[in-house]
Amino acid sequence: MDAIRNSIRILHNIEYKPKYYLFDDGDSSGNGFSHVFIEQSKRVIFWSSVISSIDNQLKQIKDKNDRKRIREDIFRIQSSQNELIFAKAVLLFDSKWRGKSNDHKIDEFIDYFKSNWCSDRNCGWYEGYSICQPIDDRFKAKNRVMKPNHVNKQMSVSEFLNKVNKLN
Repeated sequence: MDAIRNSIRILHNIEYKPKYYLFDDGDSSGNGFSHVFIEQSKRVIFWSSVISSIDNQLKQIKDKNDRKRIREDIFRIQSSQNELIFAKAVLLFDSKWRGKSNDHKIDEFIDYFKSNWCSDRNCGWYEGYSICQPIDDRFKAKNRVMKPNHVNKQMSVSEFLNKVNKLN
């Protein structure tokens, strides 16, 4: 990634400073891009990746109704329109659920949720986080279509353009 930044600087005489980068859930490290541009980039995370991970954790909570209501609350948090609303919604969620049940797994889930999905580094999944964030995952679905079936297979320009035309 340093090579990309240096090449852009040499070829175009500009300092490349992206505002956002899209986190691929298949790369748990956040990819090399984040290590180079971390100081100035906001990490946007697909909502489908977040809710999938959350659903796996929710299975540990015994009461099915509690799981459903907690999930609904997280969907409400996801619709936050800015950082202040998001932070307040997370605080309200915590105070609503923590210590209110005999099921200690609820408190464990809240700890998991806050540490994994509400930190500065991993909160890029709510709607108001960035102006470029895809609200639904149509972009992710299109990305899967654009990737070659085999890692080593290269697409020709005409193959690429044909795929793009089919998507639109």
